Amino acid sequence: MQLTASISTTLKWITVLLFLFLSSPSIAQRTLGLDKSGRVKRIHFYEGHSIRVKLITNEKVSGKLDGIFDSSFVIDGRKILLSEVTTVFSTRKTLRFLGGALMVSGAFYFTLDALNNLFNYSTKGYVFSNSVWAPSAAAAGSGAILYYFSIRRTPVHGQNNFRIYNTTPLPINESNSSAKIIEPKTDSIAAIATLCENGLTATLKTLQLDGCTWILELPSGEQLEPVNYRDYITEAEIEDQKPVKVSVVFGDTKSASICMIGRTVAISCMERLK
Repeated sequence: MQLTASISTTLKWITVLLFLFLSSPSIAQRTLGLDKSGRVKRIHFYEGHSIRVKLITNEKVSGKLDGIFDSSFVIDGRKILLSEVTTVFSTRKTLRFLGGALMVSGAFYFTLDALNNLFNYSTKGYVFSNSVWAPSAAAAGSGAILYYFSIRRTPVHGQNNFRIYNTTPLPINESNSSAKIIEPKTDSIAAIATLCENGLTATLKTLQLDGCTWILELPSGEQLEPVNYRDYITEAEIEDQKPVKVSVVFGDTKSASICMIGRTVAISCMERLK
């Protein structure tokens, strides 16, 4: 009976956790994907993680990945275009661990022996033991070599192996749970347009600022930066760059702003207005 009660309690907790997980807001996530050789063919860099790249100017930039956009990303507040990157640095964790372990063990063994000889100098007459410093130096040197090669340098310029992936087009916080989400990336305006319940009237238009593309302008004059606008307009509209009157449903995101004009949002439904 006790076993049955325990299983029943466990199942109840699993059900509660699944409910909380499924009912939590969706997270809009873009990643930087790097295709490389080795056992793991692709690694992803997520917002908030550290990344290090080399640019066409030979400058190396490293830091926290603040935001990922259509053709650019932000490292510690600095916008970098994908086309500017020539090399991406990644880590071979096994080699780094072995290299670090050898360097630490070599240095520790050498220091321990030197201290022991120093305290007993009157008896031994020397500080550095010939039988210790050579293997310690070999261990530390081998570790340094392994540590150096633990950093993989992957060329990416012009090779199409460093790309941006959109894992989900949903916003972080749905502004309307009843909003219909349209199928992205279609060239038919009739197929894109759908009824957005309780949508806000806005104008989708280009903004002539360095690094900015399309923004949403509300009737109040407030300007928003949609991070996934390409999922809701056609390539012809992008080339034409004419303002589009729309009814739109969106939610706030945690992405860093490039235009620096207001909130960043993710569109979940958009209907063109005549």
